[in-house]
Amino acid sequence: MSTSSYLTGKLAISTLALCCLANAFPAVPAPQTNPSRPNEDISAIGHRTVGKGVNLYSLEREQKLGEQMNKEVELASRLNSDARIPITIRVIDSDVPDGFTMPGGFQYINTGLILQTESEGELAGLLARGIAHTALRSSTILATQGELM
Repeated sequence: MSTSSYLTGKLAISTLALCCLANAFPAVPAPQTNPSRPNEDISAIGHRTVGKGVNLYSLEREQKLGEQMNKEVELASRLNSDARIPITIRVIDSDVPDGFTMPGGFQYINTGLILQTESEGELAGLLARGIAHTALRSSTILATQGELM
């Protein structure tokens, strides 16, 4: 298998994973029933044993592997973004429908806002807005204007 087809396959898998992620957040939360397994209990997020199976990779090794694969994809691909820095998106466990973008490519979105979206497109729009603020460097430009005044 050539490097190009390997990377194309990896990129396709990554794209599919992102599409599936969007489907994981329904517009209306499903009613909670008594889960048959502890890892199915949404109220236990952060205290569950997900990812605890047999794994030959430490978290550090996995991180380095991901960084290397990321470099390979970026070298072999034309990225479609004006953002010149990596963007990290984190989900905050809060019922408040809110989200914000900080300098340096850090974007936060509350579960309350995710649950209020009515479609994958609406969620994508919210994330795209944050990405645009990162590309435009909105917060640091405003801070610069404030300091110059």
